[in-house]
Amino acid sequence: MKLFISYARVDQGFCTQLIELLADAHDVWYDQRVYVGSNWWNEICREIAHSEGFVYLLSPDSLKSEYCQKEYRRAVAARKIIFPVLIVPCELSPELNQIQYVDFSKGITVQAVRELLNAITLAERSFFGGRPLNGDDEPDVYEDDTVPTVSQDNVILRATALIDRGDYDAAAFLLRRAIEEKISDDFISLERMLRHVERLLEKHIYQRDAIRSYGSIQALVKSPKMRDLGCMAFQSFRQRYPDYDPDNIAGLCARLLIPMLDWCQIPAGEVTLEYEQRRVTHYVAAFQMSKYPITNAQFKMFVDAPDGYCDTRWWDFATEACEWRSYHPQALKDRVAYGDHPRVNVSWYEAQAFCNWLSDRTGLKIGLPTDAEWQRAAQGDDGRQYPWGNRFDKLLCNCADSKIRRTTPVTRFVKGASPFGVLDLAGNIWEWCATARTPAQKLAEGEQPERIIRGGSYSSPFKRIRTTQRLSLKPNARYASIGFRVIAGVETR
Repeated sequence: MKLFISYARVDQGFCTQLIELLADAHDVWYDQRVYVGSNWWNEICREIAHSEGFVYLLSPDSLKSEYCQKEYRRAVAARKIIFPVLIVPCELSPELNQIQYVDFSKGITVQAVRELLNAITLAERSFFGGRPLNGDDEPDVYEDDTVPTVSQDNVILRATALIDRGDYDAAAFLLRRAIEEKISDDFISLERMLRHVERLLEKHIYQRDAIRSYGSIQALVKSPKMRDLGCMAFQSFRQRYPDYDPDNIAGLCARLLIPMLDWCQIPAGEVTLEYEQRRVTHYVAAFQMSKYPITNAQFKMFVDAPDGYCDTRWWDFATEACEWRSYHPQALKDRVAYGDHPRVNVSWYEAQAFCNWLSDRTGLKIGLPTDAEWQRAAQGDDGRQYPWGNRFDKLLCNCADSKIRRTTPVTRFVKGASPFGVLDLAGNIWEWCATARTPAQKLAEGEQPERIIRGGSYSSPFKRIRTTQRLSLKPNARYASIGFRVIAGVETR
């Protein structure tokens, strides 16, 4: 059967997928929504006339599209068999509600494809049973009387109205025709206006395609038996749509891929840092911080992975990191054998490389916290001295006053959490930050600045584990009391 597909340009991605499914068995035509030349509408009418079936892709955009509606009305007038295909949930007109549609709103499923192919097959049999196949009772060419005329008086007003209602496809078509007909304005550039509309349209297409693919992946991730496959698909999805994840699939998949990688939401806010007798207030955008420091078990996954510690990709963030890695091809051994203890003996370079690897593994943008982000997560909104409040309590942390004298499981001091639920921000281990020490040091050529460490360790007195305390070390330093934690949701540095 010869099929004509009518769709809104924003739905072109789905249209292309559907054509691939139908093309083997049917002759499929669609106009690709490229509006060039004055004979465009004549060609549309000719193809509708020569088709036997009219596939109408239903979405909010196609239902408000002036040209999709005209194509549909012409197909109905020409007595073509209408195949409505719902691709985005929307309110249908009473006329369309009377026609049985095929529901593809949950993706291209086996059931939906079967229903559409069966409907076409039944219609095809009906056609061969006596109805005309070629539309020979209709002319090949129609007058272009259904396409509104374009004039200097109405083009900008009409295009603006179309833009305001979100019909970017029709607005772009109108502006293209105006430019082809040499219409101009003394103050408004139609070419610039068209470029702006095309950007809006591309953004709308990007979002629509992301929503459609995201729904299918989310269904896989929610299924216990298909979750691994869904997370693999999500990694590929994030390569194309890095900024679309409304339901935090990345966080769920990260927890599945990396044990104990739980996240705490840190809302935007201000934090005041002290710099050698100066106090500076910083605004900190919202981000996510790992609930625990990176553990031995988590870091071991990086060390053991074929694409982990040994992969030079994760070290190319700085020449000095690559050089350091060439002299240190292997990580130091775990200080203790317990997987739930924080990983120590890690240089700043290794912490950064781990972040790069974990970003690739999970699809999240992961990095070390800045100095300000770390303090924001520890202090909250009330500028407290310790994550739990302003009074020191040796039972809420692992520091020298606690007299434990070694690392402890990262889950041990639950009551010592920060206002946002982050654990071990006071004691247990010092934590690397992304921030270099300020003011800038006088460095030799090729020398890297020292990096801030925060939080104190099991060997630090209570004054050193306050939320405002900081030290700095060379990025190549590896000590038994220093590890790191990670953040997500912001650009890595």
